[in-house]
Amino acid sequence: GMHRSPTQAEWELFSGWLSMGFTVDGMIRALERLTGGYSPTFKRLGEVLSQLAAQGLFSEGEIERDSRQAERTLSGAGAMMAALGVGNPSPTAGQRDAYQEFLNRGYSHEMILLAAEAARKEGRNTPAALRTVLERWSREGADSLQKAEEAEARYLEHLALAREILERMGLGRRPNP
Repeated sequence: GMHRSPTQAEWELFSGWLSMGFTVDGMIRALERLTGGYSPTFKRLGEVLSQLAAQGLFSEGEIERDSRQAERTLSGAGAMMAALGVGNPSPTAGQRDAYQEFLNRGYSHEMILLAAEAARKEGRNTPAALRTVLERWSREGADSLQKAEEAEARYLEHLALAREILERMGLGRRPNP
């Protein structure tokens, strides 16, 4: 959006980015990450490019794939937070990272949502609670939605029995793991 010739300092930044390995098309694709900023600057573009370089992303295709993945993560993390029962499911960076971590561990989006619903039913609505459910299922070898549903049903049965035992013992508390 700048309609002037670049300054000498801006030319030097541009040349430096080229020597770092960025393609011109890659830099243009990276400009999309400046949208929403009040006044985009070469300094801010340099920060974006430094972040991309740290990830080893230099070409238009690499940056495009990363952008698409970030959009999928944002969407998935929003669905995860909604399934946890969070009223405003706009995910924070930490929640997006947690969602991506679950995917990296091999959990499907559907399994993450199922675990989020299970955590919510237990009265817990954080990614840490969701992680606890997923780890519980993993210990039982639940590597599919059907097995996860079966593992959750067994867990709820055992939880009900434990509550009944505590109640008969005169203890009015929830069973701990």
